[in-house]
Amino acid sequence: MAQNPFNLVNLKGQEVVILYANEAAKKPAILLKTYLDQAFENPFGIQAANPKNNENSKIILKIETDNSKIEENTFIIKSDEKNIELIGSNEKTLRYAVYTLLETWGFRKYTAKDNFIPKLKQASFPKNATQTYKPSFEYRALFYPDCYDEAYRDWHKLDWHINDFGIWGHSFCKLLDAKTYFKTNPEFFALYEGQRNSESFCMTNDTVVEIVSKKMSEIIAQNPNAHFFSVSQNDDVVYCECDNCKTVNEKHGGPQGSFYYFLNKIAKQFPNTKITTLAYLHTYRAPVNLIIEPNIYTLFCPIQMNRGKAIIESPRNKGLLDILNNWNTTAQHLYLWDYTVEFTNYLSPFPNLHTFSKNFKLYEQNHVKGLFVQGYADVPGDLYELRQYLLAKIIWNTQTDAEAVTNDFLNGFYGEAGPFVKQYIELLTQYQEKTDRYLDIYTDPVQNRNSFLTPEAMDQYDQIIGQAEKAVTGNAILVQRVLKLRLSLEYVYFEQAKFYGKDKHGMFAGNNQEDQGKQLRERVLNFTKSCTDFGIYELSEGGLSPDQYYQEWLAIEQNAVSHLGEKLEVQFLTPPADENKGKGSYGLVDGVRGYKNPTINWIGWYGTNPEIGINVRKLDFNTIIINSLSDQRHWIFTPKKISIYGLKKDKWQLISQLESDELLENTEVTIKHWEFKSDKIKRYDTLKIVVDNLKELPYWRKRKNKKPMVMLDEIELYKN
Repeated sequence: MAQNPFNLVNLKGQEVVILYANEAAKKPAILLKTYLDQAFENPFGIQAANPKNNENSKIILKIETDNSKIEENTFIIKSDEKNIELIGSNEKTLRYAVYTLLETWGFRKYTAKDNFIPKLKQASFPKNATQTYKPSFEYRALFYPDCYDEAYRDWHKLDWHINDFGIWGHSFCKLLDAKTYFKTNPEFFALYEGQRNSESFCMTNDTVVEIVSKKMSEIIAQNPNAHFFSVSQNDDVVYCECDNCKTVNEKHGGPQGSFYYFLNKIAKQFPNTKITTLAYLHTYRAPVNLIIEPNIYTLFCPIQMNRGKAIIESPRNKGLLDILNNWNTTAQHLYLWDYTVEFTNYLSPFPNLHTFSKNFKLYEQNHVKGLFVQGYADVPGDLYELRQYLLAKIIWNTQTDAEAVTNDFLNGFYGEAGPFVKQYIELLTQYQEKTDRYLDIYTDPVQNRNSFLTPEAMDQYDQIIGQAEKAVTGNAILVQRVLKLRLSLEYVYFEQAKFYGKDKHGMFAGNNQEDQGKQLRERVLNFTKSCTDFGIYELSEGGLSPDQYYQEWLAIEQNAVSHLGEKLEVQFLTPPADENKGKGSYGLVDGVRGYKNPTINWIGWYGTNPEIGINVRKLDFNTIIINSLSDQRHWIFTPKKISIYGLKKDKWQLISQLESDELLENTEVTIKHWEFKSDKIKRYDTLKIVVDNLKELPYWRKRKNKKPMVMLDEIELYKN
């Protein structure tokens, strides 16, 4: 709505009356007055609509209940020669109209706590103008810290899934309790890989349908104000392969076939209830030759996607587009669950802001009707303030000028530091695009050390943030906002310092290790204290608290070791997995043991038996220590056996061999130290380490297309 300076409604506080045309519009009218009274010297008058009041300019607020005059979920702002009228389809959309009008006059709500109220003598608006505001998506929920605040949600026209769903997300575990039924009725649950598994149901078992329907009835009765109820698989790739389910799957295109067969039965029991479900993992693709009930709302979850490029610009995303297109023709109500953050490292820079506008335009073009955009939840992660602000604007209107909104936010929220913050974000994006790094939601600073988080790039970011800090010196509020940005650089530095170890940029590098270690320790402590002050209570999804991070740092400080085998020539006789090469073979003898993070120092072999050669050069030693990692949640297991061989006359001779204890289910991340001691070792110039990986996954972690992984780190040589 462009403003013509020669054709404006000019409003002054003492001359304007706010009118509410019906009682339901009174609260939004009071809301408007509250904000305007803070901006103008004189308060605005407010009263119920009176047709005789024709003297002053008026801002008239009205709720129109006639659906023939205004669509649901929309609002209208219009004007004549001297008045402005705000019309909403309900009280909520009328509040949207209030906030939209305020934004045209320079008001801003950057976060739940940070508003900008301009000081005004008058405000202008185009005469004889009418604009209808209709969202690009009928449902728009963001999962970011300030979205817990109702006023922030209203200002930015957001829905709130916590209020709107009677049951949310992965719900099988809530609808049929495995603790109650699994032992007595295992046939209720999925026959998966030859065994009953409590993570999913038998989709063709009629008794399961009855139990779930009864539970749904209870939940619906308990949540009369909820709009949606989720019936969806647990967060795991488990599905039933019994004869009946298998037949349905073969008929309808895969595991999603029996799932929607089951879901249709539930939906028919509640025809007036909106049943939501997740197209996720094994139900990611649309079923074929199956009509989905009209009250089912499918949330398509594109979890595997390159977040560093817009979908239409990445060839790797072609498959995603094909699947999305299939859903267009299959689901009557297609919603989408998007992921916009790095779940494994909340503070690590994640340059994906440039993809938002194009991606959401694409979703709209593909008939996506609703959105749940997952962010940091209630944790103030990297640039969360800008992310939630920009996303809210875009998902309301995909034609939003993202760059203009970004500039407006940065200059308003960061003040004089704004241009430097923009420079920082743009440089991150440039390096990301230049290296074409595949960016997913589980990456980390170590994996990105050769792309947008190189030491050289980190130095440049540091300089830019340093300029931002200088620009706001003396302004305590802005200093804190810039400090929060610096926490991201600190976090990257610490994570990469663990990886580099004794090498350049490493936590153990340098000649005066004691002093450097103390300085770095204090720096980490200050970082964790700042995190706590900012409310960053965990550093990843379900991960370490700041205090735990500091305690882990202290533990890692003990992982530097000095041994006779440092920097020996090591060969991978069996190549490790491409994504788990770490520093290469050198990483096995760099003098630093791995800790609990698989991406730092560990080398991994996926579904193979590692063999490693070492040239020991006549070293005088009799002890070898090999470290292995166990993280069963990520399919990393302690080896069954490790054997040491020596080469003599072109033949490998067994020197020593150790076997692991019986493998038991364990959710903890643990490290095993294998110690081999033999005076025979020094007889050989070349050694070979042979590691026996599991032949197959244990039943409790057996999943389709998954294999056991072995992860090794420091191979230490000693004379004891």
